[in-house]
Amino acid sequence: MFFSKRSNYGIQALVFLYRFRDKKKYFKSKEIAERLGIKPSYLTKILQDLVKEGVLVSTTGPEGGFALPEENEEISLLQIYSFLENKELLSDCVMGWKPCNADNPCPLHDKWDQYKINILEKLRKTSIKQASATFWPQFEY
Repeated sequence: MFFSKRSNYGIQALVFLYRFRDKKKYFKSKEIAERLGIKPSYLTKILQDLVKEGVLVSTTGPEGGFALPEENEEISLLQIYSFLENKELLSDCVMGWKPCNADNPCPLHDKWDQYKINILEKLRKTSIKQASATFWPQFEY
């Protein structure tokens, strides 16, 4: 898989928050974690990092939790990856060569570059809102 567990969980949580935004304004990280089958303490850290990046908002108290502001529904999956990983997606060599670049290419370098450009473009063009259109039915609210 291209995404780390951290990015995968972050994207799942964002899609969850978008998908069920009409059910309630804020969701506790524990509730999101239980619905997605993620360890609550791990997801809480991811959500807090997304708050620091300005992707999510949070509030404390009995009705508190995390929410995805409407203005952030169009953030791309590629941007979310960048916020959570602090590195460029697919920047490592597909064969694990170091260094692998145009000057020192691995046997798959040119072919992989073509696929990588296509994947990155699709992720750049897919927003949280769009990703929620194909949300997993087993997580219905």
